[in-house]
Amino acid sequence: DRAVVHYEFDGGEIASEPLRPQGDRQFTGGLEAVSRSFDFYVRAGDGMTESRHVEVVPPPELQGLKVRLTYPSYTGQPAEEMPDDKGQVRAVWGTQVDVSARSSKPFEIAELRIGTSDPIAATLSENGTAIEAAFKLEESGSYWIALRDREGFENRQASRYELKVLDDQTPDVFIERPASDIEVTPTADVPLRVVIKDDFGIQDATLVHTGTAPDATNESQIWTGDDRPRRQLVNHVWHLAELGLTPGAAVTYRVTARDADDLRGPHVGQSRQLRLLVVTPEELARRLEDKQLGIYQELERIRKIQVDARLQVSELREQLAREPSLSKSDMARLQSAETLQRQVQRKVTSPTEGLQNQIAQVQQDLENNHLANAAVAEQMEALDAGLSKIARE
Repeated sequence: DRAVVHYEFDGGEIASEPLRPQGDRQFTGGLEAVSRSFDFYVRAGDGMTESRHVEVVPPPELQGLKVRLTYPSYTGQPAEEMPDDKGQVRAVWGTQVDVSARSSKPFEIAELRIGTSDPIAATLSENGTAIEAAFKLEESGSYWIALRDREGFENRQASRYELKVLDDQTPDVFIERPASDIEVTPTADVPLRVVIKDDFGIQDATLVHTGTAPDATNESQIWTGDDRPRRQLVNHVWHLAELGLTPGAAVTYRVTARDADDLRGPHVGQSRQLRLLVVTPEELARRLEDKQLGIYQELERIRKIQVDARLQVSELREQLAREPSLSKSDMARLQSAETLQRQVQRKVTSPTEGLQNQIAQVQQDLENNHLANAAVAEQMEALDAGLSKIARE
């Protein structure tokens, strides 16, 4: 009614374990996992089996895993060797993945498996200890290499490696100039300044706009290049005279850009939509005169601020010549004068709101809209010269 199994492992270690009864004169038991060969026999009552030998064979496993990534040609990226034994793959769709590994134990069969897809047969070396396999990255998930050695054992605990398909982003398109909706004459020349960025390369850029018919859309390519840059600054002059516009019309426009993805693209990015409001030359001339008047008024205010600041500094200098030091209130006045000077500098030279920029914009508007006015041009040049002098002081 009792049976015991006795083990003797390689290295001399001895162990025993009772077997579990299973019905009439039947017993069961054993070892769940072993890593060494061993001999065993069973004793039950006065009986004993012959000693038997069990040879433990290690399962097949990979060593020295190497992964090479060959990116799609449109990305312009060179092939990349991953660190040894690092099988994780994170790359854009269509990347060629070459996997190689070795083992001291010959393989009978080796297959590369990706999720539930059909296995990919690996190429074995003549002695069966080196394998090579390749696949194209098309979906996220995981992959592993299933092995069976020449003794019929498999690597049921094979390591799995992550597969991650990275998205090829659409181009980012930003119209720097004009910065907003603007008024133009029917024959104006509109300078466009567009910044385009992409993760792998830009193929071309197109101006998309409405025409004389409200529902009609027109497209014209404004840049293309064979070098596929990742950042491109596009400067283009849009000649409105070719559109046959009339005062009162409104033209909506945007810029689109295509990337160089020739596998699943191209991906198309687009800028925000802006408008050109068409007015008569006389209307625009009046608008520019109003801007000019505003510049004059602001200039007078700046001059007054500058005079006040200089007066404060001059008085404090005279006081400092008479006294060895300045009081706290005098120091506060000095700081106030310095603040006023910085305000003057900012109001003159700020690239977005400064008067010099406003003058340049008026001059540019006059030229772009073909509003020849020698007197206004001379006044703007004189204003600009005066501002430059203030900025230097």
